[in-house]
Amino acid sequence: KIKMKVKVLSPIIPNPNASTINDATLVRVVATSSTTVLIAGEVNGEVRVPANGVVDIVKYAADVLTCPTSDCTKIAYTA
Repeated sequence: KIKMKVKVLSPIIPNPNASTINDATLVRVVATSSTTVLIAGEVNGEVRVPANGVVDIVKYAADVLTCPTSDCTKIAYTA
């Protein structure tokens, strides 16, 4: 069984508002309370995250995220 590891590529950005998260294409979102992540740009959408939930979002580098009550960071997967 292959286990993926996470490589952290940027500092945590708390409560980002219309941020590219350092031009990330893969972002880890950790919700401190229930929240909705808004994605705007080439791809538009939203993802609901429960309190203390974690979600990884794939996006285009220029797309922006708004993530109230959460901490976000640019990541990559490694084997």
